[in-house]
Amino acid sequence: MNWKEVKQSITKQLLERDLSDPRIRLNALACVENLIEGKFVDKPLLLLTIDKNVLKEDLAKKKMLNLNGAEKSIINHIYDVLNGKPIPRRK
Repeated sequence: MNWKEVKQSITKQLLERDLSDPRIRLNALACVENLIEGKFVDKPLLLLTIDKNVLKEDLAKKKMLNLNGAEKSIINHIYDVLNGKPIPRRK
């Protein structure tokens, strides 16, 4: 799976969910994409070699701010997509 497929899958699933403003998560996706640049965008499956909580901490350091809830959620979604899981829907 390449990054474009990961991003398209997340975008599609976010737009299908009943979110009040999906743009918040889509903007978070763009921010996370900028933070993980390089080898992970070239080979996103490499992300699975890193614990997602460790990745969140590393990206927060790189951002020099705490990740917001939408960014943390997007990272969870990235791992779900890479593991072949759908993004959970709200009940």
